[in-house]
Amino acid sequence: MIEMKKNVVQFWSLLSMICLGLVLLFSCSDDATGPDDETACKFDGPRLEIPDTAFDFGFVPQYSKISHTFTLRSIGCDTLLIDKVLPG
Repeated sequence: MIEMKKNVVQFWSLLSMICLGLVLLFSCSDDATGPDDETACKFDGPRLEIPDTAFDFGFVPQYSKISHTFTLRSIGCDTLLIDKVLPG
């Protein structure tokens, strides 16, 4: 039962990461004047930055509702395409 809950938490965490990544992907706008110093791309091609790749919930009582938000950030100048995600 605990292993199933862990898999469910991993699934929802992964789904949250994918959704946030897609929001970031489609929310970027082109600036006609070019990027300034603060928004300049760090890499020529597509690049995804994931500061925290894991989160330890610690002890979770049975039937508890838990959540964690992973932050994803596109730091490349090219379009970032997420086409295959493998749960860990």
